[in-house]
Amino acid sequence: MSRTISYTPQGVDVRFTGVATGAEIDEVNEETYAHSYEDELRYVIFDFVDVARIDISPEAVHAIAEADKRHSALRPRFLGVLITPKPSDYGLARMWQGYAADANIESAVFKSRVEALAWLKEHGIEVPEA
Repeated sequence: MSRTISYTPQGVDVRFTGVATGAEIDEVNEETYAHSYEDELRYVIFDFVDVARIDISPEAVHAIAEADKRHSALRPRFLGVLITPKPSDYGLARMWQGYAADANIESAVFKSRVEALAWLKEHGIEVPEA
C-alpha cells in the first residue's frame, strides 16, 4: 500500500493506493490521532478510490472502530469520511460506520470524492485539493 497524507490546521486527507491492509489502515489511523493540529481536529478523510482492494478482516474493522471510539472521546465531535466506489470495499466502510456509531464522530461513506467534499462543504469545511 502507498498513501499520501495531507494535514491542514483542522484535519487530514489520506489517500490510499495499491492494496490497503487492516494493519496499515490502523497505523495511519493512529498517526492521524497523534498529529498535532494547529486548530482542533474537525475532519478526517480516508480516500480508497485508487486502491486495488482493501484487505481487512471484520475483526480488524471492529478493532479500528474501537480505537476510533477511544480517541474521539478525547476530542470535540468531528467529521469522518470514507470514500470507496467498489461495492465490497463500500460494505467494509459501512461495517466500520456501524461499529463506530457511538463514537464522537459524525461519519459518512461515499462512493466518490466529489460527493464527500460536497458533504464536508455543507458542514462548513472546505478541503484544499492537493
